[in-house]
Amino acid sequence: MDTLRKLDSRGLSPAVGEDADAFATRLEALRTSLSNMEHRLSTDGQTAIDTLELHAKDRISPALYSTPHEQTTELYGFKCDWVPGFFTDPTFSWLFGGCTYSYPPDFFTVFIIGNKLRKKTKFLCYDRNEILAHELCHVARAGLNSIEYEEHFAYQTARTAFRRAFGGIMHSQMDSMLFLFACIVLVAAQILLPIFAPDTPFRWIGWIFFAAVMLFFVLRHLNSTRIFNKARRKLNETFRGGNGLDARMILFHATDAETREIANANSTRKLLDDYAQKDLRWKIALSRIN
Repeated sequence: MDTLRKLDSRGLSPAVGEDADAFATRLEALRTSLSNMEHRLSTDGQTAIDTLELHAKDRISPALYSTPHEQTTELYGFKCDWVPGFFTDPTFSWLFGGCTYSYPPDFFTVFIIGNKLRKKTKFLCYDRNEILAHELCHVARAGLNSIEYEEHFAYQTARTAFRRAFGGIMHSQMDSMLFLFACIVLVAAQILLPIFAPDTPFRWIGWIFFAAVMLFFVLRHLNSTRIFNKARRKLNETFRGGNGLDARMILFHATDAETREIANANSTRKLLDDYAQKDLRWKIALSRIN
């Protein structure tokens, strides 16, 4: 258990339903994958993962992780010091900040941040330390299959209160595509309707559709935030240590469904103990604060 706690503090914890044997097997596979990548980088100077090309010269220096590691330790009690990160730009990357790539079944993981942050700590609204901490949160939660609260956790590393509050409003790539589609409909309606249907009674249809999409995102986000805050308050009442760190660390291990169950539980402690009886992930998490 001491070894498992140390692994958990490095952002390496069992996936949902993963027992000790399966976890150990996965870690061995992960170590092999990382070793193979390091070998290719050292011998060839580069490696390819799917369509992602990585170069040894673009490796993020360990010195740049100091502040992000402090952030993740203070927020969630982990310091993910094993995952490789690189400065690189994907296609159409002018507004690109960062992205994490995780590959089942061993959850081999790398992350990239925009090349524009190689020599600058800030670019427009982007902050290098914030992005690094943000991506490390995704790395540590890779085995939870979270959608609803994944970005919410990661955006708690943000410098501004607005981004911390609303950064997680988009849950998935599908949400981003819906937002983009709403923008396209708005622009198309503003341009095309006056030309082809100047007398239509639906001249505001573009704005109406855009407003409806945004209202959906906002209302969904407010409801998700309400449930999240309720779960955090219950955990704060149960675990009063570390100025809220214990509660945040526990919640960081929760899936979307478990977050909702914690928020609605009559006895939070009993629910968590039940989790620990069935899932190694929870047994480790609780042992770190007991």
